[in-house]
Amino acid sequence: MVEIAIALIVCGLWIDVPGPLWWIGIGCATMLVGAVLAVPWLGAPVIACASWVFRRAFGTVGTLAGRNSTRQPGRTAATAATLTIGLALVTTVAVLAASITTSLKSQLSADQRGDFVVAPLTMTPFDGKLAEQVEGVDGVDWVAALWPAQAQLPGEQKPVTMAGTTPRGLLEGTATEIVAGTMTDEPDSAVISAKFASDQQLSLGMTFELAGSVGTQQLLVTGIADDDAPAQVIVNKATLDKIADSRVVRKLVVFTDDGADAEQVRQGLLNATNEVKTVAVSDVHEYVQERVDQFQQVVGLLYGLLGLALVISVLGIINTLSLSVIERTREIGLLRAVGVTRRQIRRMITLESVLVTVMGSVLGVLLGLLFGVVLQRANVDAGIDTLDVPWLQLVLMLVVAAVFGMLAAISPARRAAKLPVLDSIATL
Repeated sequence: MVEIAIALIVCGLWIDVPGPLWWIGIGCATMLVGAVLAVPWLGAPVIACASWVFRRAFGTVGTLAGRNSTRQPGRTAATAATLTIGLALVTTVAVLAASITTSLKSQLSADQRGDFVVAPLTMTPFDGKLAEQVEGVDGVDWVAALWPAQAQLPGEQKPVTMAGTTPRGLLEGTATEIVAGTMTDEPDSAVISAKFASDQQLSLGMTFELAGSVGTQQLLVTGIADDDAPAQVIVNKATLDKIADSRVVRKLVVFTDDGADAEQVRQGLLNATNEVKTVAVSDVHEYVQERVDQFQQVVGLLYGLLGLALVISVLGIINTLSLSVIERTREIGLLRAVGVTRRQIRRMITLESVLVTVMGSVLGVLLGLLFGVVLQRANVDAGIDTLDVPWLQLVLMLVVAAVFGMLAAISPARRAAKLPVLDSIATL
């Protein structure tokens, strides 16, 4: 099964197959199932290392704990499997979230222009009249604005996304890469995305028509941008007004005068936008961090949901240990009879729980690390181009899992320590 999983992942990553993410997803799921079934063998080195440490630290009690955890491999595997699955998912999300955050921050920092940004608190565009008020603030040199709209090609119902701006606003106010031609001040000048050009079989110097809610205009392709362009068709603002209703803007990129006091400009922008409660003023670094924080809020919600899986895993460990104590009543009574104290019995049960927990945690973190790296590499073209492994977070997961193991053993360990010696020995 593991071999099949590896083959599927390799095909998705390095072979040109349709739907590579499906191949990788099925491969990761198959590998997780195979790893869970092979927990007794995969976890043997972990238990051996932990048993050696416990034997050195706790002597005979540590030796008993290590041997007890390997006496029934099936039960140990079943107990550790839920924790392995839970931590594999959490680790995968942690690696992907860290990689997306780093990539997003790097991309936003590289793409952002200007000194200040006036942007909506949500994704909803705001009244474009605010652009004139912002331009009038002392210390503001000029403002780049994008006016969104939609139109249709003649005979087609599918909308075409448009944006109105100025040549300077496009070339200096955004990170749009013009791969051919440029945008001019001519009324019919249009920059189109490479995909739109390919779909409509357009090239430099060709004309096409767009019809909107206001009217129809013939446009001349004077530039072709990459597919990261803010719209399929970008025209001058005056031209956009003749095609569609464009009274709102997505955001305003503010460029300040040389030598202008940043705090005074910020205060001026705050005063100018004070009546519009749906927008926020921020400098470039604050704007980037706000976008990153919005993503991390979504990740935090996902962590909360995955945390339920870990709680279920801990409950499973408590249940398994409790059953183990009941089944080993006679054995525990004999240990007490030969001189093992109640404290040592509690310690033995606790160490068994920690062993199982650590084994499941290590396997889960290793699998999650593998899945996270694979998914990041599979999404390089989607913008997740930087791998960031949160090592400290992964170590903390292992530590927390060990603590959970100790907490899960409290009730079973107390029960084992309180068993009457003579009654326990007489148990069949």
